[in-house]
Amino acid sequence: MITTLLLCTMVAAPGGAVSDLKADEWVTVLPAYAHRDKAGRWAATLHVWVYEPETDSASRGAALGALRRTLGLDPDAAESKIFRRRARMFMVDNERRKTVRLDLAGQRVAVGPTEPNGHATRDVAFDAPPDQPLTADVALRPGDSRAFQGTVHPIGPTGLSVICDIDDTLKHSDVRDTRRLLERTFLKEFEIVDGVPALLGRLEQRGAVFHYVSSSPWQLYGEFDAFFKKENVPAGTFHLKTFRVADGGFEKLFASPEKTKPKQINPILDDFAGRRFVLIGDTGEKDPEVYGQLARDRPDQVALILLRNTTSEKAGNPRMAAAMQGVPAARWVLFDEAKAVTLPDSLVGDDVPRESQDQQE
Repeated sequence: MITTLLLCTMVAAPGGAVSDLKADEWVTVLPAYAHRDKAGRWAATLHVWVYEPETDSASRGAALGALRRTLGLDPDAAESKIFRRRARMFMVDNERRKTVRLDLAGQRVAVGPTEPNGHATRDVAFDAPPDQPLTADVALRPGDSRAFQGTVHPIGPTGLSVICDIDDTLKHSDVRDTRRLLERTFLKEFEIVDGVPALLGRLEQRGAVFHYVSSSPWQLYGEFDAFFKKENVPAGTFHLKTFRVADGGFEKLFASPEKTKPKQINPILDDFAGRRFVLIGDTGEKDPEVYGQLARDRPDQVALILLRNTTSEKAGNPRMAAAMQGVPAARWVLFDEAKAVTLPDSLVGDDVPRESQDQQE
C-alpha cells in the first residue's frame, strides 16, 4: 500500500517546468542507488543521458562502416545484426545543454544541463519508505506520449553489499586479447561465466545488494541490462565509463581498470561506511591489485574478495602475494569454478571464518 501511494504521489508531482526534449530526442535514466545522508534523508546521484538516435539509413550505414573500420573488424561485420544492435548507441547524436526533469518521491528534480557527451548528474535528497525501489519518471511536454523512466535503489546503512566486475567475471570477454575482446563486444552474443549468477544468487539470499562495475562504456548499458535479466543475474546498479569518440577515439574504449575502478568503487564505499562488502573480480587484468589495495585501505568494510582465476595464478606466487599483501588469508579466495566457492558462515560479523584450504590451492 505504501509503494502504491508513493507512486501515485510521484505521478501527481508538482507541475511547472518540464524536460526540454524535442520529439526526436531520447533520454536514458541510468540506475542509481540512494543512501542515508547525515540528516537521515535518502540521498542519490541522478544520472541522465540525452541523445538523438540515428534514423537515416544512408547516414547510419556510412557511420556503421566507419565504426567497423575504426575497430579493425572484418568487412562483413557491418552486415551483422549483432553488430548493428550493439553499435547503435555509439551512433547517436549526444545532445548538450539539455535539462531533464524527473518526478521522484513526490518532487520534480531538474538534472542538467547536459555536457557535450549528453550526460548530466545531480545530487538530490528525498523522503521515501526504506528498501523500496523507486521509479524516476521523466516529465515531458503536454502531448508527448512517450515514457522514459529509471530506477533508484534505496540501500540501508548496514548490511551486505557486493561489488562485482563484469568482463571475464560475469561474462566472457577475453580482455587481454584486443581482437577477441572486440569480437565478443560487437560481433557475438554475450556468454555468461558458468556458475557466477548462482554464486550471486546465494549472496542475494543472504540479503546482499549489488553494484556492477566495468571499464566498458555506458553505450553498452542496455545490452548488459538485457543480458543480466536473461541470465537471472540479481538486479543492481551499474557503474560504467562515460565515453565519446570525439574525446579520444576507440583506442580508449576499454580503459585500464586500474585507473577506472577505484574511481567507481570508492564513492560506493564512502556512501556506505557501515556496510560490509564482497568484491568479486578476476585475475585477467588488475582486479587483484585494485581489490587488495581497497582491503588494506578499508579493512572494516571489505569482508571478502573472490577472484576468478583466468590466468592460472597460484595463491603463493609473486603476483598474488604482492596483490594480497597484508590481507588476511581468510578474506580472499582464488577460484576456477564459481560453484566450488564456499561462502563463509558470516559475512557481516566482526570476523570472516577461514575458507576451506582447497579454495586457495
